[in-house]
Amino acid sequence: MGFEQAGYLGFLATIPCFLFFAVRAFRRSDRWLRQFAGIHKARFPWAVSTGFFCMALASVSLSLSGPKMAYEKTIFARSGIALAVGIDVSKSMLAEDTAFPEAEKKGFRPLNRLNRARAFAMNLVSRLDGEQIGIFIFARKGIEMVPLTSDYGYCRYMIRHISASDISVPGSDLAAAIETGISMLGSAAPGRAGAVILISDGEDVNPDRFLFRAAAQQAAGQGITLFSVGTGSPGGSLIPIRFPDRGYYTDDEGRYLKTRSEAGNLRYISDLTGGQYVEVNEKGGAERLMAAILSGAENARDTRQTRREWFDLSPVFLLGAIFCFVAGWFAER
Repeated sequence: MGFEQAGYLGFLATIPCFLFFAVRAFRRSDRWLRQFAGIHKARFPWAVSTGFFCMALASVSLSLSGPKMAYEKTIFARSGIALAVGIDVSKSMLAEDTAFPEAEKKGFRPLNRLNRARAFAMNLVSRLDGEQIGIFIFARKGIEMVPLTSDYGYCRYMIRHISASDISVPGSDLAAAIETGISMLGSAAPGRAGAVILISDGEDVNPDRFLFRAAAQQAAGQGITLFSVGTGSPGGSLIPIRFPDRGYYTDDEGRYLKTRSEAGNLRYISDLTGGQYVEVNEKGGAERLMAAILSGAENARDTRQTRREWFDLSPVFLLGAIFCFVAGWFAER
């Protein structure tokens, strides 16, 4: 136990003074009762009452000194969470078939899937509070841009500077994206809660789900949860060419390429690892995603930490002083 204002303990010196005057007053009262009434003053009630008053004085002194008791408190430490956020930069992400909130239209142009993914990633970073985060982009392969860090300003800078110039190949490989995220989280401490977040339209170059299912199972085996964020329209959209001239991408036979979101792929990999799928246009999607990440990380070793806390005992001693004063007042009645 410690004291914030130990100087107030000096008031304990008033107790001997109080006892001196109390005994003096008792003797004087006893003498007067013997002289005028022929009886003695009752010693036991007086002793009990005086004892309670002394304890009241001691309790007041201790209350003023700010007594505190130390104890170990278990807290949820978000610094024990590591996130790897992957942004799809395949050509299908150039499709302009996704909605933007009014607040984001000026900052993210053109209004395509890629910029909507970047806006969501920025929104996600703004909700971090101590977690480590890494950023990577992916198409046919994953490329690490920002290793695990707590420098959120640098992460926002790098996300803002992902542009159409990063898009060079059609199609995305979800298995390669998952493996990149796993590799980035491999440098994190074993006790951390790890999560990979893929922001994509869900299209995959592989004809079946075997490869990214195997990658998802590998993540689950390492205690890594996969979360996915879908962008784009399921109805299909053309892919515009912005550089060097305008138009739309075509296949080898000259037919226009159409792309549509494949939310089923993203839901599948999230469900395999106990994660969640959200849409970029879902109201409160970033908040729901963070809530799911935090909920899943509660039992990780590094997210359960103890720290020393102090319990203020001043109110306890003050209540004790009031009780002793009232008890002392009634003891002689």
